[in-house]
Amino acid sequence: MGNRRLRVLVNLNLQRYAEAKTRVDKSNVIDLIVRQIREAAGPTGGFVKKDPDGEWFVVGNSLARDKVGHQLRDLQKGKK
Repeated sequence: MGNRRLRVLVNLNLQRYAEAKTRVDKSNVIDLIVRQIREAAGPTGGFVKKDPDGEWFVVGNSLARDKVGHQLRDLQKGKK
């Protein structure tokens, strides 16, 4: 469910990201998406990663922002 929500939000904000004139503007779009995902996920945080032992843990904003930024850039370049 979370990955689907991320894809939808990225698609909804792709135009805004593409039209952003500065890195700060692009960063604000990424922050908006991260915030929306975290709010929708509640206390679980919305962005998780599996550790080597197979346990899931909530990642910080840096990794979450990286994931969103990659998704936006990939879509902008026409990758899936």
